[in-house]
Amino acid sequence: MMKLYVLGPDGKTPIAVENTIEWALSLNPESNHLRQIASDEIGDAHVSTIFIGIDYSFGRDRTPRCWETMIFGGINDHYSRRYNNHDEALRGHAHAVRYTKRGLPIP
Repeated sequence: MMKLYVLGPDGKTPIAVENTIEWALSLNPESNHLRQIASDEIGDAHVSTIFIGIDYSFGRDRTPRCWETMIFGGINDHYSRRYNNHDEALRGHAHAVRYTKRGLPIP
């Protein structure tokens, strides 16, 4: 079973929750500004990095993998990567933006 997380008061630390309702309430559109940590429009592409609140490490990692960068449109359409922490996610977002600005596929 996947573990669920909400963001702690610092907006960067994932906190495990057992209650699905608590988790779902954290996804409220009004709190989206806390979940979206980076967003860039580059031509016809949108690069977005968010806190997804679901651990996608599937137990392979002790650190929850709860952040994701996705690209919609452009040469890297459907690209996605997941990260273990807020800072790693920001670096991954910047990497995706660099390649997308150059019109290059992301390796």
